[in-house]
Amino acid sequence: MQIQNLKPKTPRKTTQRVGRGGKRGTYSGKGQKGQISRDGHKNFSAMRVMFARIPKRRGIGNNVINKHQIDINLDVIIKAFNDNATISPKTLKEKGFIKALNDSVKIVGSKQVLSKKFIVKGVYLTNGVKQQIEKAGGTVAPKILVQSQPKQKNHGKQAKKIERNLRRQKTKN
Repeated sequence: MQIQNLKPKTPRKTTQRVGRGGKRGTYSGKGQKGQISRDGHKNFSAMRVMFARIPKRRGIGNNVINKHQIDINLDVIIKAFNDNATISPKTLKEKGFIKALNDSVKIVGSKQVLSKKFIVKGVYLTNGVKQQIEKAGGTVAPKILVQSQPKQKNHGKQAKKIERNLRRQKTKN
């Protein structure tokens, strides 16, 4: 006698297939009839939609709010400031170029030749502007790094607004 020839004494009882999936008996927790009980129906939760709308947070320090940079054209500064004037975030705020002292400001070059002397402190400059200021006899504070930062959008509108205000002041005087 070999193992493949052995037979049980009682017949094997076949169980009825019910529910298919899960261990909950006849309906497997799906209820009775209806679309939800049928095969292929996906129970889509509203929470999944809500989580999908929230953007993924990637990288380290993603909660830091970037300060926006305000680009100011050298032409506008020549019109607004007198000879031997100090250009700093404080003076730029007084003239209405920036709203807050912690705004990052960058002076961008122009084709106009600089004839006035300026003392620049606490402001980013392009290399061309730095050379123009030093050529005219002005000074740039040594602690300020000369940067060429990527240009950001919609700062030209603010410079145009300031130019318009300067023109209005001249016509009134």
